[in-house]
Amino acid sequence: MGRAEIFVFGEGAKRLREGALLLFNKWVRGVRGEPKPGDLVSVYDGGGGFLGCGLYETVGPVAVRLLSHREFHGSRFDLFIELFEKALRRRKIIGYLDTGFYRLINSDGDFIPGLIVDVYNDIVVIQSSSQAIDEALKDIVEALVEIYGEDITVYEKSDQKSRSDIGLMFRRRFLKGSKEETVIHEGNSKFIVNIVYGQKTGFFLDQRENRLFLEKLVEPGAKVLDLFSYTGGFGIHASNAGSGEVFFVESDKKAVEVLRRNLKLNSISKYKVYSADVWDVLPKIVGEKFDIIIADPPAFIPSKEHYSRGSKAYFRLFSYVAKMAKEGSVVFLSSCSYFLETSDFLKLANRAFRSQNMDHVLLGTVRGAAADHVFNIESQYLDYLKSIFLEVI
Repeated sequence: MGRAEIFVFGEGAKRLREGALLLFNKWVRGVRGEPKPGDLVSVYDGGGGFLGCGLYETVGPVAVRLLSHREFHGSRFDLFIELFEKALRRRKIIGYLDTGFYRLINSDGDFIPGLIVDVYNDIVVIQSSSQAIDEALKDIVEALVEIYGEDITVYEKSDQKSRSDIGLMFRRRFLKGSKEETVIHEGNSKFIVNIVYGQKTGFFLDQRENRLFLEKLVEPGAKVLDLFSYTGGFGIHASNAGSGEVFFVESDKKAVEVLRRNLKLNSISKYKVYSADVWDVLPKIVGEKFDIIIADPPAFIPSKEHYSRGSKAYFRLFSYVAKMAKEGSVVFLSSCSYFLETSDFLKLANRAFRSQNMDHVLLGTVRGAAADHVFNIESQYLDYLKSIFLEVI
C-alpha cells in the first residue's frame, strides 16, 4: 500500500510553495488513506500538484511536518539518513565536524521540524517537541547508528514546555547505551558534559563562537566576573587566555559541581565560586570593579505576556553590570529571549550604561548563535540569541 495523501488548498498551498514546513490542520481539505501518527505522507494541492512529503500528526495544531518539498520515493528511514547526511556535510563545511561536538539537527533549519539532535563525541542527545517525531524515533535512532556506528549512546531529553502545551509527556531516557558524560575540547579549554543533569542537552552549544571570541579580548591578569556561569564556559575560557582571578556566580547545584570539576580539569587555581542566586550575590559585590564581565542569563521573556517584566529584569541586570564596569572594561551581554527584539535589546543595554553615565562602543555587531544553529526565513523563531561585546570608554 502506498503513502497516504493529504490535500491542501488556498493559503496552506501558498505557504508550502513559499517554503513553509508546517502544514496546519486548518489548511487540510482532504485525506486519502488512513495515516497514523509518524507516517510518511505526501501532500498535494487541489489540482494534484505535489507540495512535499512529511510526517503525519494528530496532536496539536500541526497536521504534517514536511521533511522535503521534493518527491521522495524511499522509506522514512531512508529519508532520515539523507537529511542527517546533508546536515553532517553542513557541519563539515563550517569546520565543526572535527571538533567532535555540534548541533546536527536544528529543527526546521535542517528540514526536520520538531527535532533537535546534539552530538557530544560518542553521545547523541535527541529532543522531540512533536508527536510525529516521537512515533518516528525508532527510525531516527537507527539512522544515527547507521551514520555514527554501534558504539554510540543515544539519549532522549524531551522535557521542554512546548510538549506539555500540546499534551505530550516529558521524557528522559536512554534509547541506546548508557554513557552519561564526556569531555569536549573547545579551543584551549576542556569541559565535562553531563547529558542527564545538564541544562538543555548538556551544554550551551549556541554560545561557542562567543566564548572563543572572548579569548581575544582578555588582557593578562584581568579580573573577571562570570554571571549565570553554568559550568564555567566563559570564565574558564578567560582564565585559559591569561586572565587573573575569575568570579563565578551560579545557582544550579549540579552545574556548580561540574563547574568545580571543570576548573580542576583545566588546572585553574585563581577563582571564586558563588553557589547562589545571581540576584542575591549582585547587591553584595556591586561595589567591586571588574575588567571583564559576562552576563548570559536565562530567558527573562519566555512569552509575549512576560515582555514588560522581563525587560525590567534585563535592565536591572545590565545596570548592575554597568556599576561594576570601569573605563576599559570589556562587557558581554546576552539574551536568549526570542520575544526581545534586537533593537530593544540594544536600547536596554544603552539605557543601563547611560544611567551610570558610562560611554561605550560595540566591538563588532550583534552576534547570534553558533553556525551549526542553522535557520531559514521560514524558521525565524530559531534566530533567538542576541549578544554583544562592548567596551566602556
